[in-house]
Amino acid sequence: MRKALQQMSVVSESPLNAETPRLALQEKLTPNSLFYVRNHFDIPEAESDTWSLDVGGEVQKAASFSLDDLKAFPQQSHIVVLECAGNGRINLDPLVKGTTWGEGAIAQAEFTGLSLFHLLDLVGAAQNVIEVLFTGADSGKVRTGETSSYARSLPLDFAKHPDILIAWEMNGQPLPPEHGFPLRLLVPKHYGMSSVKWLKRIDLLTEKFEGFFQTDDYVYMESEDQKDGTPVEEMRVRSLFASHEDSATLNAGKHQFSGIAWSGLGEVTQVVLSTDAGETWQNAELQAADGPYAWARWTHELNLDEPGEHTLLLRATDSSGMQQPLEQYWNRGGYGNNITQKLRLTVV
Repeated sequence: MRKALQQMSVVSESPLNAETPRLALQEKLTPNSLFYVRNHFDIPEAESDTWSLDVGGEVQKAASFSLDDLKAFPQQSHIVVLECAGNGRINLDPLVKGTTWGEGAIAQAEFTGLSLFHLLDLVGAAQNVIEVLFTGADSGKVRTGETSSYARSLPLDFAKHPDILIAWEMNGQPLPPEHGFPLRLLVPKHYGMSSVKWLKRIDLLTEKFEGFFQTDDYVYMESEDQKDGTPVEEMRVRSLFASHEDSATLNAGKHQFSGIAWSGLGEVTQVVLSTDAGETWQNAELQAADGPYAWARWTHELNLDEPGEHTLLLRATDSSGMQQPLEQYWNRGGYGNNITQKLRLTVV
């Protein structure tokens, strides 16, 4: 991991938070060593042969599963794009508190595990259960001064979706320690905070969970486009350049640009570029995504024959009708940043 960190942009050392290099986003699957790292606390120690996942709360039959027990169930794999809810926070004006992410808290991998639905079916929900709570092994002090484990909940009906995974593999390898070894929750289409790492316990609840990371953190507050207290959930439509770094210098002439686009609210239907500050837009060629939870790739050729400074704008639209804004909606937590990306270039 230390060698990989030399290629990544380290946002904080303790807890470890680091961004995926932009050029690594050209790959279908982001190598595990370059997959962005988001931690709230220090990485807990874990041994796969002694790890257990306890499932209880308001259930008909509580159960505990070893890693081998879980692997005996039918397995499935999905290519899933994960993005930190604070990705791009550094672009907000005025700046907000929180981890100062650039635009690299995004990556994609193939995750393997079993459907959460199987475990919920085995233990059986008691009457009046409305939520499923997931608790990780990581813990520490939060801004209220209290010590808290990282824990998040999902509505019961949503948690029964067959593609929500209890995952133990990432790109065909055991989960790396920084990505939740030996078990993590994997919630496609949601921002990464829903995919609880180092998963130790699942509880079925008859009342709404009001833990710190559910009601204090990861909610939209003082937002220009959301009601206060609205949960941060699905990823907003977004696109990025992957072929060129910002502030690159290019020779005059034709250049091929490429990148990725994704959304948790629908399929990406269009990616456009502008070379004149949004006065006109050119359609990029959009490729089919590698699955329902994967990003789509786009390519476009531009003729940059005029020497000087150029700024390209990149914008995506999804099937729900959502489009990246030209100006970012501000909120106190700095969540859901999906402003139209700018790529600054010097042509010589």
